[in-house]
Amino acid sequence: MNDIISLIKSLFPDTLTATIYILLSLAFVWLYKQFRTYIVEYQKNTITKTEKAIEVYSEFEAVIRKTLKERLDLTLIDQSITKVSSYLPCELLNEFDQLMECEDEEAKYDQLKKLGKKVRDEKMRLKHTQFDSVTYRTNGGFTDLIKVYYKTKLSTFIEPLIHTLINLFLLLMSILMTGLIAYSNDWTQKVFIVSILIAAMLFFLLIDIIFYEVLLKKRFIHTIVNWLIFGLFIVGSFFVIFLGQWYSGIIIIIGIFSYATYVAKCSIIKKGNIFTSN
Repeated sequence: MNDIISLIKSLFPDTLTATIYILLSLAFVWLYKQFRTYIVEYQKNTITKTEKAIEVYSEFEAVIRKTLKERLDLTLIDQSITKVSSYLPCELLNEFDQLMECEDEEAKYDQLKKLGKKVRDEKMRLKHTQFDSVTYRTNGGFTDLIKVYYKTKLSTFIEPLIHTLINLFLLLMSILMTGLIAYSNDWTQKVFIVSILIAAMLFFLLIDIIFYEVLLKKRFIHTIVNWLIFGLFIVGSFFVIFLGQWYSGIIIIIGIFSYATYVAKCSIIKKGNIFTSN
């Protein structure tokens, strides 16, 4: 870091300019370290939890198979659910509750068979998220190769970098807009500046969330319609800014909330809806 500061001082002899760039560099390094630490820890915790979930799913699946094969009482299933319940999605837990409340024995075993299939599907879904050299097998496709290389080599560098740049941009925008508001006497210009600042924060926050859902949690539904609407949202937002009207920021804010509502309803896989991904 001392080398970076010395370089900045040599490039910018002016004290004020050098100080600004030094502060920006310090902010960048600090933000990057914070985001990288969080992402690395998140990935480690996810890997550990995934491995444990696959293990308990496998044990639970074995108990279900044994119960179905030997037509055993469901007491064993009831005991096993306590171990696996912290990993099961709400949908499967609700199905288990309905299973235990069912009084028809044949219907119980039919529901148990369906539950066993869903547990296996969930186990395989988790297996497909493992990218380590021991468990992952590539199909040889170029896209698959890029995906594996990104997840194993680049993700811990690129993802914190993107988060850092977004937050640093928002910080600079806030400082700039605050200065413009302080020196402006026109109320329409103040409305424009404040609304654009709020719109910029909401815009990049939404982009950050979508980025997080796509790359980290893989819950974004990849359809032509979703990507088309996403593209229109991006292009439309910048188009409204270039109109330069005092109410442009307000229109963008309305558009952001409208698009966020659409994303929540149509573009993000619900936690309980685990069998519709990919």
